[in-house]
Amino acid sequence: MTPALQISGLRKVFGGLPAMNGVSLDVMPGERRLIIGPNGAGKTTLFNLITGDLEPDAGAIRLFGEEVSRLKSHQRAHRGVARTYQIITLFSGETLLRNVTLSLLGLRRLRWNPFVRLDRQQALIAEARAALDRGEASVLAFRGDG
Repeated sequence: MTPALQISGLRKVFGGLPAMNGVSLDVMPGERRLIIGPNGAGKTTLFNLITGDLEPDAGAIRLFGEEVSRLKSHQRAHRGVARTYQIITLFSGETLLRNVTLSLLGLRRLRWNPFVRLDRQQALIAEARAALDRGEASVLAFRGDG
C-alpha cells in the first residue's frame, strides 16, 4: 500500500544551522501520527515543509506516491494537504461545525461556485460532523479527493 505521506531524508538549514537533518517518516492512509518535541525541535519547520510554506534543502516529500517537494503550497492544497494553526480566528463568529465545513469546502471544486449555499451541502456537513466526532478538526489532514 502506498503511504499517504512519505518523507525521506528531509533537510532544512537556516543560516548554517540545521533545523531538520535527514528526517524520514511514512504515514499510511487512515493512520495518525503525533509530532512532539521541545521548543526549537523543528516541529513547525516540518509542517511548513510538508505544506510548502518552506522549500526543503534536501530530501523528498510524496503524497500518495506523487513527488510534491518542489510544488507551491497552493498546488499542494489542491492535492489535499490542509493545515490548521494553533490560533484559529478567521471565522470566530461561526460555530465549530461551520468552520470545519468551510475548511472541507476548500478541498472541493464546489468552492469556486459563488452561489453555493453551505447550509444545503448535507454531505459536506455530515463529513464535517464525522471529522469532529473523530477529533480530527485540528490535525494535519491528507486527502486524495478533490
